[in-house]
Amino acid sequence: MYLIAMLACGTENPQPGTLTGKPEGTPDIEVNPAEIAFGQVMVNDAVTHTEIVTLTNTGDAPLELYDLSLEDPTRPVTLSALSTVLVPPGQSATFAATYEPRTAEASEVDVLIHSNDPDEEFTIVHLQGT
Repeated sequence: MYLIAMLACGTENPQPGTLTGKPEGTPDIEVNPAEIAFGQVMVNDAVTHTEIVTLTNTGDAPLELYDLSLEDPTRPVTLSALSTVLVPPGQSATFAATYEPRTAEASEVDVLIHSNDPDEEFTIVHLQGT
């Protein structure tokens, strides 16, 4: 009945997707580092070559991280799971990239991070090693 009374009185409804009728904020992803050079690594090295990547939400709305993948999954890199998939404004998420060469050759690959950042639907972290 309350909704009918509001409509009958001509009160405007909030915009779709908001509770208050105010425009929603915008998430903004910032990646650090944007490029990782693992350098020269021995094939089948017993030492783990892992780097942590931090994804910070510098926007004023929650950042949703949909997917994390390698552009070429045949490259000798493994990715950990994201520490969280929902990043509040001012907060961060992380993941690890580990380089494990199987042959003595240079290797490059991009990590694709899919999010709800409206001007960067896909963010890239470039990885390289020999």
